[in-house]
Amino acid sequence: MKLSPEEIQFIDNYLKKSDVVFVDIRSEMVDHIASAVETKMEKESLSFYEAFKQYMAANKKALMKNKGDLSIFSKGLLLSFLKFIVHPLRLVLAALLFAFFTFVDVNAYFSEDFTIQNLFFVILLVTAIGQMIYICLIVKQRFFVLERLGSLLGLLYYLQMFFMNNHSDKEPGVYALTFFFYILIVYLLYFAREMYKFQEYKKYFPK
Repeated sequence: MKLSPEEIQFIDNYLKKSDVVFVDIRSEMVDHIASAVETKMEKESLSFYEAFKQYMAANKKALMKNKGDLSIFSKGLLLSFLKFIVHPLRLVLAALLFAFFTFVDVNAYFSEDFTIQNLFFVILLVTAIGQMIYICLIVKQRFFVLERLGSLLGLLYYLQMFFMNNHSDKEPGVYALTFFFYILIVYLLYFAREMYKFQEYKKYFPK
């Protein structure tokens, strides 16, 4: 028994009132609850509202534990990003970057006043500002993954400060350049994917 659009919207409104503020998490919860309520309606011959009331009475506490980790770093997001990084097609990009930095001495194109480390920092800064503008001025809804992606960008910044020798005269090697530029490019791809997902969610979960 499929739920009507009005019944789906009822579940979404209920979760909003229960402080499930993140659109992406709420949509997943709506799908989960709707499926469970449909099954309960069929098996027990209940109306939507009765099945929903009984299901939430038994499961609300457990469901609310998954409404969004408010800590700076999210374990689930980190694992999702790591899985995205090691996808075979994207690892081809890593191999191409390694070949490029092996055969092209990029450090020779920079000076002491503006090193490749400085370029990497500028790219990080522009990415962070662009991401902030997108979230604050365009998204206008809370999307868990987009909000937490900034923590990954911050982690990348601190890692490159340490491994790319920002405060040293030593030029970064091929492995360091490959690793950090690969992670940055993949981060941008990951962010683009999440922006697309947000726009899709937005169609079904308006303000």
